[in-house]
Amino acid sequence: MEDAAARPSKQAKAEGADRISLLPDSILSQVITRLPTKDAARTAALARRWRPLWRASPLNLDDARLPRWSWDCISKILAEHRGPARRLRLRHLDGPNSIADLAEWIRSPALDGLEEIHISYRYDLLLPPCALRFAPTLRVASFARCRFPEGISPTLAFPRLTRLALTEVEISEDALHGLLSACSALRVLQLDWCGGFDRVVIDSPTLQSFGIVADSYVGELVIHYAPRLERLIAFDNFDIQVIRAPRLQMVCFLDSHKTTLHVGTMASRGISGGNLAMPLHSVKIFILDTVGPDLDAVLNFIKYFPCLEKLVITVILLIFLVAYSAE
Repeated sequence: MEDAAARPSKQAKAEGADRISLLPDSILSQVITRLPTKDAARTAALARRWRPLWRASPLNLDDARLPRWSWDCISKILAEHRGPARRLRLRHLDGPNSIADLAEWIRSPALDGLEEIHISYRYDLLLPPCALRFAPTLRVASFARCRFPEGISPTLAFPRLTRLALTEVEISEDALHGLLSACSALRVLQLDWCGGFDRVVIDSPTLQSFGIVADSYVGELVIHYAPRLERLIAFDNFDIQVIRAPRLQMVCFLDSHKTTLHVGTMASRGISGGNLAMPLHSVKIFILDTVGPDLDAVLNFIKYFPCLEKLVITVILLIFLVAYSAE
C-alpha cells in the first residue's frame, strides 16, 4: 500500500507535462510573435523544441525593451531572423546615423511582408523613401517627427492599410493627398500637428474616423466624399466644409469660435452663426468647446442637428489675475 501511494499516478505525471510544447508550431509561433522582442528571442533557450521557433515566427521588432542606442542589437536580430515580419516599432531614432541605419534595416529581407510600421524620430529628419516599400502588405502605419519624401509615385498603393497616423510630420500638400489617395482601404486617419500644407481634402469611400490637430498653417478642411465617415474631430482653427458624409454621427470641434462650418453651400461661423440651412440628420453626438458660455447661441446652433442624442460642451473660463501694489 505504501509503495502504491508513493508511486506517482498517471494523472500527476500528466499534470506535470509540458503541454505548451505539445502545441503545433503554428500556434506557438503566434504566441511568440506577440511577446516583446527580448522575451520572444529568449524562448529559444526554453527547450530543444523551442530553438527554431523564434527565427521562423513572424518578427515583432520593438526597441522599447532593447538596450537604448544599441543599433547593433537591431542589426543582429534582422540578420538572424528568417522572417516574415509582423511589426516594426522604432522610437529612439536620433541623429544622421539613424537615417543610414534605418535605411539598411528597412531593406533587410527579414522585414519582407511587414504588416505594421511605427517610426518616431527625436528630431526632424528625412524618412528614407525605401520605407514605402512595405506598401503592398502594411495594415497599420504611424510616423512621427520626420520629413516625408517628396514625389510619391502615382502607382504607389496601400491596398491593406486601414490605420494611418502622422504626428509632427512635415509633408507637402501634393505628397499628403497622393498618400491618402493610395490608401484604398483606410478606415482611421489621424493628423497631429503636421505642417507643409494648408488644405486637407478627404475623398475616401472607406474612411470611418478622422481626427486632426491643426498646425498654425492649416486652415481648410474639405470632406468631399466620405460615405462611411462616422467620426470627425477637429482641433484648432479650421474652415470646414462637409459636402458628402451621410453617416457622420459624431462631431467634435475645439476652438469653435474660430471654426467655420459649411454644409453643402451654407456656412456657420462658430456657434453664433446659426445659418445652416441644411440640417445634419445623421449626427448623434456633438462635442463643442467654447469660451462663454453663451447658451442662447448653443441652442440656436444645435437645432441644426435634429437627431442629436448627446451634447457635450466644454467651457473655457478666461481668468485674469491682476496684482496691484500700493506705494
